[in-house]
Amino acid sequence: MGRLVAVVVVLAGCGRVGFDDEPDGPPAECMVTLEPGAARMNVNSERALVVAGGLEPYTFSATGPAAIEPSTGVLTTTGATGTVMVAVADDAGCTADASLTVGGSTLFYAGGTSNSVPSDQVWRSTDGITWTLAGSLPDKRSAGALLVMNDKLWWLSGTDGVSPQLDVWSSRNGVTWRVEGNVQQASVNFGAVVFDGRMWMIGGNANPEHDNVYASSDGASWTLTGNLPDANHGGSATVLGDRMFYIGGHNSGNGMLYRWVVTSNDGASWTSIGNMPTGREYAAALTLDDQIVFAGGQDLSGMKTTNVLSTVDGMTFAMQAPLPSARSFTAIAMFEGRLISAGGTDGGAVAQAIPGNAWTMPTTNFPIPRQSGKLAAFEPN
Repeated sequence: MGRLVAVVVVLAGCGRVGFDDEPDGPPAECMVTLEPGAARMNVNSERALVVAGGLEPYTFSATGPAAIEPSTGVLTTTGATGTVMVAVADDAGCTADASLTVGGSTLFYAGGTSNSVPSDQVWRSTDGITWTLAGSLPDKRSAGALLVMNDKLWWLSGTDGVSPQLDVWSSRNGVTWRVEGNVQQASVNFGAVVFDGRMWMIGGNANPEHDNVYASSDGASWTLTGNLPDANHGGSATVLGDRMFYIGGHNSGNGMLYRWVVTSNDGASWTSIGNMPTGREYAAALTLDDQIVFAGGQDLSGMKTTNVLSTVDGMTFAMQAPLPSARSFTAIAMFEGRLISAGGTDGGAVAQAIPGNAWTMPTTNFPIPRQSGKLAAFEPN
């Protein structure tokens, strides 16, 4: 009679002892754990997930507004807010999962003007209703840009009330700011986004206006990547899918108020793909799920609008619930499931709306009316 030979295999962390005729599938007791870190992540930022136990190598996956490197577990969020589900599987088939919220728990409104005087103030709110003074930019600024990237708030360029300035500043808490470098071309009223791991400045007014598009991964070194089809300022920029979009704006040289929607997937080549129903400048744009939202703005006569438009492709536009009052030079952000419009030429009251519903005005606003400031949802760290 032949002998039965037992093959003993010990798998670290799984407590698994098996025989050569053991059925396929994960062991009965899996010990792999996944630690995602803090419950929130900022948009356009990255984090390395931590795994304990189990049998290497690990394989990671993620769903939601983020991408993950399958072998290292480095998670990179997009510019969209929402919930990210992350999972890990070890070499024995053991799995663990966790969830993260993408998007800051605090709104920051920086700079802007009151009675045509630029401000250095940075205001914060955890509910979009009650605002407190958080700190100050290193100098007075308006008509620049406020972006979130790599777990920092970034302020780009803008004016001190005299002329466009080159400064780039960053902060991890909205209170303390540090100098990071200079943009290549000081501008105001330009489009600004984070895309493909870089900050982008699109068009703008540098006395005169221009069509230049610049990009930087660190705020210190900027590269001229391409040009818009025409010089333009006062347009709005956002990211949808794998493309940047620049919408509307004005060319003082030819007197044109633009209806255009121009787009690029690399910052070098820009193509006009569609038109808004009417031209508009000094509006605000953001991406909500799979569509672009374009709010407020004005025409060349200075006539403001309450209109809020949306588009899924930059070619066909739909009308959404209007703003409570006509405004331009407003700033807009997605925060805790609500659209927030802060500041503007109608007195700067803060308006909010659950997407698809009417806008409302809370009873508490900035102590002083603001316009041309910038708004971002951010998780201090």
